[in-house]
Amino acid sequence: MIDFLNEDSIAARLERKQYPYLEFSGSNNEFDLEGVTLEIDTRLRGLLQHLIHTNELVVTGDSNLFKGLQIINIGEDTSPGGVAFCVEGRNNTVSGFTLHIQGSFPYGYGDLFGKGDRM
Repeated sequence: MIDFLNEDSIAARLERKQYPYLEFSGSNNEFDLEGVTLEIDTRLRGLLQHLIHTNELVVTGDSNLFKGLQIINIGEDTSPGGVAFCVEGRNNTVSGFTLHIQGSFPYGYGDLFGKGDRM
């Protein structure tokens, strides 16, 4: 993700107040992400200067199918909240995801919530 969210794109996102890393806003889609791994450097949280509880990858569309994605956080930075993968739309299905999430502070609720102290 650090290649996708480079210095120019971060500046544009800050100007638009667009804090999530990716947003899936379309509806009635199928995303076959088998074999896809997103390595998300925790430094991005600080570079985007996001607000507390800002979600990173967000699904706002309806009736989508997501299958097979693996998300791995790398780095040592922390997050003041929010989740790694958030489904806000209706009738979406997520199947076969693997999440290795780290770096939330101060709580530590575990990977599913995108929160957890470094191991």
